[in-house]
Amino acid sequence: MSELRSDMIVNRWVIISPRRGARPHDYKNDERAKMQPGPCAFCPNHEHETGPETFAIREDGKLRGPCWRVRVVANKYPAVATDVESSDGLCVYSNGVFEGCKLPGFGSHEVVVETPDHYKTFTQLPMAQIEDVFKAYQARVTCLSQDKRFKFVQVFKNHGNAAGASMSHSHSQIIALPVVTKSMEEAVAGTKSYFERTHRCVLCDIIHQDLVTCRDRLVAESPFCIAVCPYAPCFPHETWILPRTHNSNFATVPADQINGAAKMLKTLLLKMEKAFHLPPYNFMLHTALLDDCHVPYYHWYIRIVPHLITVAGFELGSGCYINPVSPEDSAQLLSNTNVDDY
Repeated sequence: MSELRSDMIVNRWVIISPRRGARPHDYKNDERAKMQPGPCAFCPNHEHETGPETFAIREDGKLRGPCWRVRVVANKYPAVATDVESSDGLCVYSNGVFEGCKLPGFGSHEVVVETPDHYKTFTQLPMAQIEDVFKAYQARVTCLSQDKRFKFVQVFKNHGNAAGASMSHSHSQIIALPVVTKSMEEAVAGTKSYFERTHRCVLCDIIHQDLVTCRDRLVAESPFCIAVCPYAPCFPHETWILPRTHNSNFATVPADQINGAAKMLKTLLLKMEKAFHLPPYNFMLHTALLDDCHVPYYHWYIRIVPHLITVAGFELGSGCYINPVSPEDSAQLLSNTNVDDY
């Protein structure tokens, strides 16, 4: 039976409709992430082909050269750029109906090269390497937060062409903006409203609910975090990693908790690769606003979305997503998908 469910954080309705999953299809999308042959601009000894380096973790603490393990560089083809003059959040006036609707394209857009090995995917990296990637995320979020022109930062990974990746060498990205995006405004408003009503963090309450009250959406748990399929997911098998300890600011999370989240992320991605035959995917790291990053109502977390369906006209027209898999069924499938220890 179909259900309408509300995402209480962003006040958005979704339709959970398992019967949609039984529709006939005239075609199948068999696209998988295809590895292009190397070397590429992200490979060692090709450092001159990237944008300027902003951060790196190198062997034996060396400051430069091709001996890096993780490298962060300015995107050579950025969506926004720091060499554009900032207007300090004030709109540049356009003519006519669009008056007040334009700002210069100021911002920061960086690439996190996750490994020097061109042919290793994210899930093939050893845990120490993934932990280094998370250290790079923390270092760059910390640095960007010190620039008071930035209000919002998004760390994200696109894996596979269908998920938006333009290069197959394993990498993720970081974009910082002088404005707050609509979805982040909604998330802040929703979590703040819940806190004002209950004096509790909504994700802390979700963790308690999914661990103690009802474990139907629990996928995995560890001493540092849990993985759940959210109550009202937009996409089939969407999964969240929720740290057990409340902290709104990812940049200040202790190393043991960061490493625990990194291990959980690898576990979930391996489960998805096994269950769904190497799907394209995105993961997004959500942290509080940069100019108000220590708050009791926001809770940092990681959202993982495998690309298994196509967003169509109803979703684009209404903003209401149809999900053909209930999160309870997703959680059962993923929790029962066993992967090798690593």
